[in-house]
Parts: sequence; structure tokens; C-alpha cells
Amino acid sequence: MGSANGGGVAPLEKAATLVLLRDAPGGFEVLLLKRHEKSGVAPGALVFPGGRVDLMDDEPELAPQLVRALASGGPATLQVTAIRETFEECAILLAREVEQTEMVSATRAEELEHYRGLLQGGDISLAQFLSRENLLLACDKLIHYANWVTPDFMPRRFDTHFFLAVAPPEQLAIEDGHESISVNGLRPAKALELIDSGHFTALLPTICNLHRMSLCKNVAQVISDALDRSVIPVTPRLDKETSGLFLRIPTNVGYRLCEQKIEKSPV
Repeated sequence: MGSANGGGVAPLEKAATLVLLRDAPGGFEVLLLKRHEKSGVAPGALVFPGGRVDLMDDEPELAPQLVRALASGGPATLQVTAIRETFEECAILLAREVEQTEMVSATRAEELEHYRGLLQGGDISLAQFLSRENLLLACDKLIHYANWVTPDFMPRRFDTHFFLAVAPPEQLAIEDGHESISVNGLRPAKALELIDSGHFTALLPTICNLHRMSLCKNVAQVISDALDRSVIPVTPRLDKETSGLFLRIPTNVGYRLCEQKIEKSPV
């Protein structure tokens, strides 16, 4: 189909996403960001916070600064990326003070907010930030939820792992104005309604994962559903039909919603 790198297949970049959940009146909400219109990836789209793995996410100095669960899914580096990107993009931090069991409070997270820009700009490493502030990343709170791989025909490709976590109580999401221009706590069904109506755009992985969560009544059910399933890598394909172009995924990978009609070819 398309070509990249002079006609070859673009290399896969490792990435991670964090799906933050919170019970709310009338159901539960998931945190979604609207990406900046000038973003290099999914401009203007509704997304879960996340991004590419950075070299700082795999530094040896990080090892003692992570709280790991014995049976947590997904490599630790990807969990670190999901937590770091979420902090940078929307100010929510899944971390604990050393020797504490509770997540950092909303007040403490607000005190740490200025580190977002320092991390984004490369002015400080993640390990330095955590050491300076006596923090441990709460990787044990992440549950491996999904793995989506960009098809070969796309000019830029990601191997993206999705993780679930319960949002820390009282911490507030704040857009960074650079990668994210708005933040929204939405019920999955409402988010899908806004996408269907054209109020927001979204990529197929976001839509399918929102649909999967919309079948659950509360956060506990979403987590139970995640723990009951194996994570199977999902790679969409592009089908051309008389009625238009469709991105589709296999029917045996755990999603009831398996396609998205698109306006034009992505290649």
C-alpha cells in the first residue's frame, strides 16, 4: 500500500497509554484529552494520556524508584512511560512518598506541577525528579489492558500498550497547553456519542477501548474485565469497499466494535 522510509516499512516505536478511571454519579468516568491541533500524532483527536517511550524511562537509576506488583502486566519501562506522560500532559501523578502507602495528595501534586515542563523540556530526568522529591512511581497500580500495533502501511508506527488505573482521589487534571489543550472526565458512552456526532475525532484504538469499557457499569467491572482477559496484540487492516474505506480488526481479540469508516486513505 503506502510507503515509508524510502518505500520500506516504518519502524515500530514503543509507546504507552494510561486509562484513568473514577467512579462518579450515574456511572464511571474516564479521563480523555484533546490533543493540540499542531500535534505530530493524532492532531485534534480525543485520546487517553500517553506517548512514546523516552530514554529516561529506562534509566538504571529508576529501578529502586518504582513500586512494582508481583503479577503486574507489561514491561516496567512501559508502565513508567504511561505514568510520566500522564503527569506531563495532565498533572495527575501516580506516585507515593517513600515509606508511604497512599498516593500523593492533590496539594502535593499541585506543588510538583512545575516539574511537568522540566521533564518535557529535558531539563531534568525522571530519576532526578523522583530522587529530589523522595517519590516512588506506583507501577503496582497499573493493570495491562490492551496492545495496539500500527499497520505496516502507515508512515509512522507505534507498538502501544494501554494500562488501567484508578485516578488518585482529589487530584485534578490540568492540560499542559502544548500536547493537550483540554481535559475531559467523560462516561465512555458519552464520549462515544460525542465522537459519533462529530464533536470530537478519535482513532480506532480509542473508540474500541471506550466501547469495551462502556459495557461495564463501574470501575470494578472494568478492572475485572481486564483481569479476566489475556492481552492480545491488535493490528488494524484497511479494507476498500464500494461504500468507502474501513479500518477493521479481527473479531477474536476481545472487542465487539471492530471497524471504523474513514473519510480518506491514511496512505
